[in-house]
Order: sequence, then C-alpha cells, then structure tokens
Amino acid sequence: MDYIFESLSQLKPTFNFAFRWFYFFFFFFFYFFFFWFFFFWRLFFRSFFLFLFSFCFLFRF
Repeated sequence: MDYIFESLSQLKPTFNFAFRWFYFFFFFFFYFFFFWFFFFWRLFFRSFFLFLFSFCFLFRF
C-alpha cells in the first residue's frame, strides 16, 4: 500500500500537468458545445414555434 502511494506521489507533477490540460480542454468543449448548442437550440425553437403558431393562426379558418 505504501508503495502505491509512493509511486503516485512521484508521478504527481505529471498528473498535475495532465489534469491541467484535461480541465482546459473540458472547459473548451463545455463552452463551445453547450453554450452554442443551447444558444442555437433556443434560436431554432423560437423561430419554429413562431412559424407553428402563425401557421395555425393562418389556417385555422
């Protein structure tokens, strides 16, 4: 058990470097995927429901 913790403590700078890049790419992916996906999803749904309500309003008679 002590051997595992010793080897992990020796690899700690490498882990910090890897996790730094992992968090950077995770934030990058989170910003570009979730923000733009929800932004265009809201834009699409707004225009879609506007088109749907206008369509129902025009053709209900």
